[in-house]
Amino acid sequence: MKTKELIKSAGLKLFNTQGVMQVTLRDVAKALNKSYGNITYHFPKKEDLIIALYFDMVKSLQPISKSIFEQAPNLISLLKAPATTFDISSKYVFLFKDYVALIRNYAIIAQTAKESNRQRKESFLEYLLILQEKGYLQASLNKDDLDYLMELSGAMRTFFFLQNKSEHLPLKEQKSTYINYVNKLLFPYLSEKGQKIYRDLEANNFCN
Repeated sequence: MKTKELIKSAGLKLFNTQGVMQVTLRDVAKALNKSYGNITYHFPKKEDLIIALYFDMVKSLQPISKSIFEQAPNLISLLKAPATTFDISSKYVFLFKDYVALIRNYAIIAQTAKESNRQRKESFLEYLLILQEKGYLQASLNKDDLDYLMELSGAMRTFFFLQNKSEHLPLKEQKSTYINYVNKLLFPYLSEKGQKIYRDLEANNFCN
């Protein structure tokens, strides 16, 4: 593994276990038994390392979004998505646990996250509107309702990891808790047709 990847791996582990504000680049150097200068050659500031990890997470999530948007919009794909995103979100959990601290202390991260969320909302608004046309979402919902749903969905995903009460459980059970936590938000917005599909998938924990 190249030095840059080793640094990212060590930084990720430290950020996840100790909290991003508690870790310095000197801590990363110590964990790798490398000089501080060796670390700063690749990442001059801690902010640079955090941003690199953020974009690694975004890159990991892109194939999931691509697989959803490349096929005709359907409720089943949407409800199954959290089963896949959980694994990636767990790997970069510090980005959720320390979200408030990150956007307060690192302007570029706040700007990047804002733009990423804007793009995500634009894509999913179109997706949800098609689901509504197909009769899976309640016909009475307007764009403001759907915009609120997406805002709430993003906040709840972050909040789950921020206050994760299932941390003491095996990873498989944590994942199950997350999937149900995220998908339950959508249920009240579904039509009768959509709720039937939801119930069918829920019986298999949205995985099969």
